[in-house]
Amino acid sequence: MDRQWADVRRQREQDEQRRAEVERRQRELRQRTTVGSAAGWTLNYSTNLLEIPPRANDLFDPQKQTYTTIWHSRQHGEQVVM
Repeated sequence: MDRQWADVRRQREQDEQRRAEVERRQRELRQRTTVGSAAGWTLNYSTNLLEIPPRANDLFDPQKQTYTTIWHSRQHGEQVVM
């Protein structure tokens, strides 16, 4: 019987940890900001998911006459770029 109670207690602790992790992620996703570009667009995004390094915002390509903005994943670092 003691083993069953220990298993039940362990399961409850794991469930509580999962709930706490879900709540933490949801709180992070609610932290948002709006960014604008020299090209004229704006975007509201989660600051915990994406990052625009200042040096990568609106890089002008004179040959193509276009702007490029580089976004990095906060979760995956500079390996993931949009």
